[in-house]
Amino acid sequence: MIEDDGEICCVFCLTRRGNLLAQAGGRKELASEIVDACRTEPIRIQGVVGEWRIAEAIWQVVCASPGFREQTVKKEVLNRLDLERDCTVDAYSPSVVIDSVNGKLLVAVTNYASVGRPGLFRCELDGTGCTYSDISAGQGLFSVSHPSAAIDSANGKILVATVNGDNGNRPGLFRCNLDGTRCTYSDISAGQPGNSGYDPSAVIDSANGKLLVVTTNGDYARRPALFRCNLDGTGCTYSDLSAGQGDNTGSYPSALVDSANGKLLVVTQKCNPCITALFRCNLDGSDCTYSDLSGGQGNGGVSPSAVIDAASGKLFVATPSYYSHGAAAMIRCNLDGSGCDYNDIPESQWDPSAVIDSQDARLLVATSNASNEFRPSLWSFCLR
Repeated sequence: MIEDDGEICCVFCLTRRGNLLAQAGGRKELASEIVDACRTEPIRIQGVVGEWRIAEAIWQVVCASPGFREQTVKKEVLNRLDLERDCTVDAYSPSVVIDSVNGKLLVAVTNYASVGRPGLFRCELDGTGCTYSDISAGQGLFSVSHPSAAIDSANGKILVATVNGDNGNRPGLFRCNLDGTRCTYSDISAGQPGNSGYDPSAVIDSANGKLLVVTTNGDYARRPALFRCNLDGTGCTYSDLSAGQGDNTGSYPSALVDSANGKLLVVTQKCNPCITALFRCNLDGSDCTYSDLSGGQGNGGVSPSAVIDAASGKLFVATPSYYSHGAAAMIRCNLDGSGCDYNDIPESQWDPSAVIDSQDARLLVATSNASNEFRPSLWSFCLR
């Protein structure tokens, strides 16, 4: 954020996918300062979202950079949800889970209308009848970024792991009833220093009753980190998952529990050069091994979305292939990271998100279609 005489005049955030979000009350003279601050991050600016005056000013600064080539569609859009109690919500970085007991769709978000506090939308499964709850549990400004939600079915709770900017970018946990009430907050950093909680990815280890939160540890040269806690956020421990691979190996983690083999699978971007990587560990974070999943393609590995097809015993990873003109890469491997094959999804697809439709034995991949004005697209693949 930027202050002027002790007053907040601008807030901005560079997401892990390179989207720069900015609110500056129309003060376009702040554009250069915002861009300069973002250039200190390892993530390149891919686009700008904000009120038109500041968004246009920022984009002009970005386009003036040496070697930058503009490939974008510009459009001013206002998305606003006015709730019954006259609350305005500006929701970013949604993390979606299904409450199967109550038949509800739960979406954890960063609410920039409340200056970076966490919120929860609770909707019918068709997206109607939504209600909104502030789940910040008394935490301060920018207490959530990139929330990652998981359902604790045993205790009837939603667990939302975040990077808490109000606590030095350490990992934190918001724990609530499934209707968004009675929320509590826990620092789950296990004594790790600031900047240890970037890009959290949360999963439940049901067999051992543990919450596993994998992050990019910015304090340890962006290596993958595991914070393993009780389901109420207590008793957390920390493990380095980098398996001797060194620095810049843990960006954009996507964590999964391989229940059949009792393993934690973490897909990341490993750089120099940047590729898609797999770290396979015991569920307590020990005995990690490393595999290169890129198939020699050098696809960049940004923001991988990983899923397990339990029926076939395969790992599927969707990731943008920025070195192939924006095509999305689809990687299929054995669960130990061996036997990978690699394919491009046709056309210019960005920011893929994958899910398994087990009923119809299909792999579904949602993308942002750059060849169609960045409208959402859905790709469906037969698994068997």
